[in-house]
Amino acid sequence: MDQQPAADAEGSDRDRRRARRHDAGARVHAVMTQRFRVAALLFCSGFCALIYQTVWLRQFRLIFGASTYATGAVLAIFMAGLGIGSALLGKRADMKERPLAFYANLELLIAGAAALSPLLLFVAAKIYFASGGSPQLGTAVATLLRLVLSIIVLGPATVLMGGTLPAAARAVETNDDEGRRAVALLYGVNTLGAVAGTLLSTFFLLETFGNRETLFIAVLVNVLVGIVAREMARSGAAGSQPAEENERRAESSPLHIYAASAVTGFAFLLMELVWYRMLSPILGGTTYMFGLILAVALAGIGSGGVAYAFFRRRAATARAFAITSALEALAIAVPFALGDRIAILANVLRNLGVTGFGGYVFAWTIITMIVVFPAAFIAGVQFPLLIALLGRGREHVGRQIGATYAWNTAGAIAGSLAGGFGLIPLLSAPGVWRLVIVLLAALAMAFAWRVAIVAVAAVACVFATGPTAVWRHSGIGVGRSVQPRVRNQLYSWMTRSRRPIVFDRDGRESSVALIADTDLAFIVNGKADGSAVGDAGNQVMLGLAAAALHPNPKSALVIGLGTGSTAGWLAAIPSIERVDVAEIEPVILDVARACEAVNAGAMHNPKLHIAIADGREMLMASSRRYDVIASEPSNPYRAGIASLFTQDFYEAARNRLNRGGYFVQWVQMYGIDSGTMQTIYATITSVFPHVQTWRTSGNDLMLLASAEPVVIDAASLRARLASEPYRTAYQKAWEVDSPEGFLSRLVANETFARAAAAETNAVNTDDRTVIEFGFARNVNDLSLANYLATVSRQLNVNRPLAMRGEIGPAPPPLDVRIREALQLAERGDEEAVARAEAIRPYFPAHADAIIGELRFFEGRADEAASYIARAFDTWHHQPWGQPEVLGTTIERAIEIARTNPDRAHLFYQALSTPFSAKLYEDLRRAALIQLATVFDGCGSTTIAALRAVEPHPYWTRDHLRIRATCYERAGLTALAERAWDDLERYRASELQPLITPRSPPAQRGSFSGH
Repeated sequence: MDQQPAADAEGSDRDRRRARRHDAGARVHAVMTQRFRVAALLFCSGFCALIYQTVWLRQFRLIFGASTYATGAVLAIFMAGLGIGSALLGKRADMKERPLAFYANLELLIAGAAALSPLLLFVAAKIYFASGGSPQLGTAVATLLRLVLSIIVLGPATVLMGGTLPAAARAVETNDDEGRRAVALLYGVNTLGAVAGTLLSTFFLLETFGNRETLFIAVLVNVLVGIVAREMARSGAAGSQPAEENERRAESSPLHIYAASAVTGFAFLLMELVWYRMLSPILGGTTYMFGLILAVALAGIGSGGVAYAFFRRRAATARAFAITSALEALAIAVPFALGDRIAILANVLRNLGVTGFGGYVFAWTIITMIVVFPAAFIAGVQFPLLIALLGRGREHVGRQIGATYAWNTAGAIAGSLAGGFGLIPLLSAPGVWRLVIVLLAALAMAFAWRVAIVAVAAVACVFATGPTAVWRHSGIGVGRSVQPRVRNQLYSWMTRSRRPIVFDRDGRESSVALIADTDLAFIVNGKADGSAVGDAGNQVMLGLAAAALHPNPKSALVIGLGTGSTAGWLAAIPSIERVDVAEIEPVILDVARACEAVNAGAMHNPKLHIAIADGREMLMASSRRYDVIASEPSNPYRAGIASLFTQDFYEAARNRLNRGGYFVQWVQMYGIDSGTMQTIYATITSVFPHVQTWRTSGNDLMLLASAEPVVIDAASLRARLASEPYRTAYQKAWEVDSPEGFLSRLVANETFARAAAAETNAVNTDDRTVIEFGFARNVNDLSLANYLATVSRQLNVNRPLAMRGEIGPAPPPLDVRIREALQLAERGDEEAVARAEAIRPYFPAHADAIIGELRFFEGRADEAASYIARAFDTWHHQPWGQPEVLGTTIERAIEIARTNPDRAHLFYQALSTPFSAKLYEDLRRAALIQLATVFDGCGSTTIAALRAVEPHPYWTRDHLRIRATCYERAGLTALAERAWDDLERYRASELQPLITPRSPPAQRGSFSGH
């Protein structure tokens, strides 16, 4: 009888348990649904925030310039606003009964502040330009003014942004969330939204809509986020968590946790600077590249946060944080240890560009994922882990997120400023890379000794060679590197990339290397931006040609110092009273000092005044006027350079010209597409109605622009060109010897510029720099220079529109006459002597080389040697002319001396010191080794010549064999072992014969030299 009530009671208990499980499941489902809804809002919030940041940075660069001081001031205020807002508003979020409503209000206020920013930016520009900028105020005062103006524009919006994550987290966090996975979810999804903002703005919005419209698109999205969040708050779906909060004591001291947050922020921001600096040479340095690096870094952080939310089930521990720090150090260390292998991979993947722009992006993404993503992913796990170390669930979550974020941001600000202003110039980018590895390993060990194995492994990687000139200066990113087909070609390319470095420095703005190969050339962020002799036609004549056409030039402004040739030759003009130069990178001054042989003593001329400043800032903020303004920036597809090709920039240049003055623009014609060139013409002609096109060198143009018609007076031009420094300059740099030859460099008159401009509706403006994006997508290996010259001749627009007096046809240029004389010499024709003597007044070394070539082919080797030695002597103090003639002459000297020790010794003496401007320096050093073996065998002279190129030998079988044998005979054991290893590596990479040759390959000590 009692069994039935017992059964009923048991069934009732089962029903109650089932109901409780159902209710618990429903609550979990409701909580998770709400988390994902709020996460979607945070995704959109991150999307907007990153667009705001991108647009504001671009706009401020147009006002303050692109210098590290200017960018650092803006970034510091942006990040400081986020940190302050997070700390202050995080506390307020904890006190709100409806934190989601608080979050909604923040988003709406952010949208309002962002919408006001264009007006504030306009006011800031007026104030800054009226002050004269850094050239007038000095660096310290200008930086202070930048900080104040940045606070006015960015302060309200960034402080509000800082409060969004704490408020949203407070709205969805629950007390049973031991590891605060809800915070990690929101943090990760918010960062993934920033990834979307980065990619969409970089690859579509900025090019299509421009800065201002892109900003307002983000404002509209931000308003929608605020409205939706407000509706969700009204529905009561969030913020209704239980009141009780179970306090959990932090495993580590809160101060230690906050300090760790600051250190990780410092390290990651420092590493971001290193990534930008180091990846630019192998990925190209375009705006797309910088956007992609940022997107991959953010994707790693966001993915790490989301992964923590889904996979971290246990409470946070100090040991877990130590593991992440050690793994982050290792993730950063491995790419460093891989070094040039990553550069080689980038060089191989660049071939994907043949499939179009998408191929380049795919290749860039692979490299960036290898270098950046692993460390960023671990960093994404770290941040919510630190917050979880402070407590659990909703307990003070807003305040703790705010404080942690504030400390992290403070560290990031310190890293940004320390890296840009001190550490990278002091230690170099690879040096700072090593420093970050050691710092993170030390942080890991400070929290848990048990991670020592991983930390030590990371630190061990800093002793690897790391990236060398192959990575940093070989031109991989801009498609100027060799594409090796076999392994020995690879080794040869690597040693050749490392061997000619004169100096290699990380400056405040850029990495700069000076190399001595064909002549002195300087490499900026992996791209050759000029050479002493090879680019003389452009760098000497860009300003001088405009001055020659001006009736009485007295003042000039040069944007970009480079080799110093443009400024130096302008300053050498007697009528010129002052030449101002704007150069953003201080290291370039050392480049100009090294190029003294070609720049007319620029760095010693008291008329030359160099300002370390952004050229655009100097032009916009200055009140000084000039007769000639010469702008010679790098290629406009490089990030930020397109702002020196905008309508706004040209208007500023026109306002700084005296009446009758000329603005000249260097345009590199290699790699440029027709659409970009049409846009450049359309932009410059929209400001200057009179634009002529001159060819300064093979693949370089000069656009000579004026507000008034360009009238050329033949008699005045003839008299001007007969005087110095014009006479020497145009004969040496343009290799012409008459006014007719000078005018032959006019490729197209004003009619052509107007016609090309009419082909497009696109104009490059500050708000919408279309060539920055369009050119970067369409970079190719072609040159429009010859095509443009051909079309202008066909259209009969290659003569001046306004000409007083007569100018006849131009005689053949001197370079053509040199080539014709060499051809006669190679045929043994005595007419070569007369031709050489006609060239002698302009290029005496070439004249002797031509006669020496003739005597060689006539079989008169001793006479040939005498002429060649005299030519070498001239090249030691005069670099002008055709450098390839020197290269041919050096090779001929080796041939003449191969079996004659006396001649070999004669040429060795002639080649024992570098030529002027380091002409053919690499070939000269190779020749010294070959010549020394003829008269000295493996003696001390040969050893000295071999050691001069260590540790980057010439990768040929003969050189490697001589090197190994001579070092062994000289008893240089360490060098000999390395040399034999290199020779064996060369042999192992050779195609092996099908039948073994009768004479065995050289063994150790088998070199036959005496």
